[in-house]
Amino acid sequence: PPPRVVKSRSLFLAHRPSTFY
Repeated sequence: PPPRVVKSRSLFLAHRPSTFY
């Protein structure tokens, strides 16, 4: 995926870690 998508995903996981787990 594009770098911007990876960054967005990282930010999303950082904001919602419980959702990732």
